[in-house]
Amino acid sequence: MNAVAPLLEELNAITGYLNAARSIIHDGTMPDITALEPRIAEVCHGIQAAEFDEQSQCLPLLATLLKTLDECERDMRAWRAGQEKAKTP
Repeated sequence: MNAVAPLLEELNAITGYLNAARSIIHDGTMPDITALEPRIAEVCHGIQAAEFDEQSQCLPLLATLLKTLDECERDMRAWRAGQEKAKTP
């Protein structure tokens, strides 16, 4: 088994979690994604500790994760802005 396989699986899982969170936001509810912070930190630590060729295998999924995280943040900001606008008389 490839030593980096668990990292790749976790990157996919975190990205999937964020995509699910985006769907929840689009449905009108703000999800709590704070539980992802230690998981992301653990994956980043694993990538840092990996050999260069193994790190290279993680780059495409890491880039996808970062893009999805940015999109999730944008959705959260839009949701919050909508909530504030709704409060304004």
